[in-house]
Amino acid sequence: MPTEPLVAIVGRPNVGKSTLFNRIIQRRQAVVDEVPGVTRDRVYGRAEWSGIGFRLVDTGGLVPGSKDPMEIAIQAQAAVAIDEAAIILFVADVETGVTDLDEAVAAQLRRSDRPVLLVVNKVDNETREHEIHVFQALGLGTPLPVAAISGRGSGDLLQALIDLIGGLPRPAGSAAGGTAGDGPEPDADRGGGPVGDEEPAAPLRIAVLGRPNVGKSSFVNRVCGAERVIVSPMAGTTRDSSDIEVEYKGERLVLIDTAGLRRRTRVKENVEYYSALRALQSLDRCDVALLLVDAVEGFAAQDARILERILDRGKGAVLVVNKWDLVEKETGTAEAYARDVRDTLPFAGFVEIIFVSALTGQRVEKVLELGLQAGQARRMRIPTSTFNRFVESTFRGHEAITPAMGDLRVSYATQAGIEPPLFVFFVNDPKKVKPNFKRYLERRIREEFILAGTPLRILFRSKA
Repeated sequence: MPTEPLVAIVGRPNVGKSTLFNRIIQRRQAVVDEVPGVTRDRVYGRAEWSGIGFRLVDTGGLVPGSKDPMEIAIQAQAAVAIDEAAIILFVADVETGVTDLDEAVAAQLRRSDRPVLLVVNKVDNETREHEIHVFQALGLGTPLPVAAISGRGSGDLLQALIDLIGGLPRPAGSAAGGTAGDGPEPDADRGGGPVGDEEPAAPLRIAVLGRPNVGKSSFVNRVCGAERVIVSPMAGTTRDSSDIEVEYKGERLVLIDTAGLRRRTRVKENVEYYSALRALQSLDRCDVALLLVDAVEGFAAQDARILERILDRGKGAVLVVNKWDLVEKETGTAEAYARDVRDTLPFAGFVEIIFVSALTGQRVEKVLELGLQAGQARRMRIPTSTFNRFVESTFRGHEAITPAMGDLRVSYATQAGIEPPLFVFFVNDPKKVKPNFKRYLERRIREEFILAGTPLRILFRSKA
């Protein structure tokens, strides 16, 4: 269980919660825009102040009493964050003063048993500092002025937060400052030390990518067994990238739910642009990407481009055909579908294809197994002696490959890296390497060492 306290940021829409979240964690993780309602799911991060670590969760804007389905879903997500949290930062806006929504949210927080810090945002000068006294009417104590964009007042806010954390009851066996926990934000795992000399393995990070409305959030919720992220038939519901830690067969995994990726020409809003940017950043920090496609709409050119980008960045991959329950099937339907897809993906023959339904749960668990296998293959390290025995056996007595080699001669080879596996072959002249010979080597390496789901890198160097 995590020993670092969780701090939830809540408030009505467009008061600057995500800007404050980014300010505290010191990186642009949550999407920020002037349009209200950008944040929808819970977004987690980790921060530290004065040597004390804590976890932070950003939430969507609260609109108590709303009948709008999306605002109701956002309210449910925020309610979970409040229930999980040890401390709440309630953010208001000095520019608008106290609103009816502020009063409704404050009444909800007063009924909770959580300590609350009242934060008045957008206080960017001394004149506005004199305007914050009106927020005392909310009954949540002395308001703390900040300007999240510039950082003004953030040090005082963090010190007040740390003082409040110091008064919390300590979990049994935890140190005074807390240690990094295994909560939703995976970076928190790297702060604590294990018992003994062996470092715990970093959890495998699996990003869930795809075009809008292919069922990414439904898939994540099915894996988690709960409404962890908001699901809606409206395309573009997910705006941020959400990290969710799960366990599968004793292995710790971090699922990263992302916004849908459209073609650039169809990205029209700032919010959508930055959401897509977060999705691509999630690809950079993941180990394996699950590319979800819509079984009914079929495999599109945009899907192929996304998969190509995944592999170009050296990430493991699984192609997940979702909504398979909606497809009329005959004998061999899946096989024919897979053949058609592979015909359009000559560069990705090693990527597994699986047909699932996030709605019914069909084969969802198998996706995690394939993702885990791809991650393990991506991290596989083959001893040099083993690899050179394979190289010797590959070339000895195999005259069939001589035309592909020409007068190329291989002296020896080694694995030079992982994530993805990198193999270096030392030859008499790298310029004599033909493309079909390189493809032959990759195929033989995959056959021998079972490296499905991960790209490989093969380099040729002069033996001199």
